[in-house]
Amino acid sequence: MAYGPLGLRPWELARLTFAELAQCWEAWMRCEEERKAELAWGLSHVMSPHLKRPIPPDDLLLALIGPDAFARRKHREMGA
Repeated sequence: MAYGPLGLRPWELARLTFAELAQCWEAWMRCEEERKAELAWGLSHVMSPHLKRPIPPDDLLLALIGPDAFARRKHREMGA
């Protein structure tokens, strides 16, 4: 059975260096951002027929992940 958001058991966590732990955490954060982006896209498309002015997925994603993470995500999408 795995524990925590990274899915590591206590003895696996203890064997990681700080750099490896930081890499695991960054990967997990990117996965969470991607999951929330998919959620925002789906929610936007489900809500659109019921609203006078549809909400773009980016507006929902901004609310879900915050402005800093949103800016980093857009920067990565632009290929920089």
